[in-house]
Amino acid sequence: MNQAVPFVFNGRKTIASMLRDIDTLQDDDQIIHCLRIMPASVKPVLMGFFHPGVEWDLPEGAPPFKPSVADVPAMLHQEARRLYLFWKGGNPNLTPVRRESLFIGLLEALNKDDADLILAAKDRKQDTFTNIQGYHVARAWPDEAILAAYPTKVAATQPTKRSSKKG
Repeated sequence: MNQAVPFVFNGRKTIASMLRDIDTLQDDDQIIHCLRIMPASVKPVLMGFFHPGVEWDLPEGAPPFKPSVADVPAMLHQEARRLYLFWKGGNPNLTPVRRESLFIGLLEALNKDDADLILAAKDRKQDTFTNIQGYHVARAWPDEAILAAYPTKVAATQPTKRSSKKG
């Protein structure tokens, strides 16, 4: 399937920025296509959000870290392959203190958008995305566990309008 891609995906954009671009799409096939053609560094980030077999081995919430002031959009592209270190079973030789220390170092090296994205993935804040769902990730990178967890698309909920009548 040859589809026109409405965005440019390259290492000069942050992963958070690329995912925000995709999240504006409404068409399921286009979302899946765009996920498939993104840099490989995006896959571990989305697996951290949606894969049922990925369990983060870190305390919930944001650790104390100093956000980077440098604009380094490519850093997460380079570091995403190491996210497994922060997942249960990823590296059983790491002590919890060392794992948390490495995680803080990663967050401090990333620009703010990507650091926020990783924190959202760690805490499984799936409301980070409006249109990207586990269903799309499961179809972009077929995997039995994730396909079983997200067999169908979840209908988007529309905000309800409140009545302006009083009384």
